[in-house]
Amino acid sequence: MNACISDLFPDRKNEVIYLPKQAEYQPNPDSLRKDYASIDLAVLKGEFAVAENGAVWMTEKNMPDRSLPFICERLVLVIDGAEIVPTLRQAYEKIKNTEYQFGTFIAGPSKTADIEQSLVLGAQGPKTLTVLLVNSKV
Repeated sequence: MNACISDLFPDRKNEVIYLPKQAEYQPNPDSLRKDYASIDLAVLKGEFAVAENGAVWMTEKNMPDRSLPFICERLVLVIDGAEIVPTLRQAYEKIKNTEYQFGTFIAGPSKTADIEQSLVLGAQGPKTLTVLLVNSKV
């Protein structure tokens, strides 16, 4: 995982990598910062993905702070390749009886051309979203 992230983002400076302990790549505890305004890359685990629209379901258990996936410049979500459902309807079925305090589907980046008819990527959230599919549970 570390090599993949380094290859994809060689210019990263201030990162937060927050994956469960069984992952092959673990963050340096010093990288879990509270100053999220300067985070240029966040790597988080997603619960599952939806093939129909590319959305990834996230809950609070896989993020150190709810604002992190929305305030970072670039977001990487790591998904177990076996955890992909075909449709959004099936995704809602999957989460309907689960307990969580915070949950959201993330499918970015946002696009807007509201201001002077100029296209802006990542106006509300990260400028890029990369989804990494892995073969084993992370």
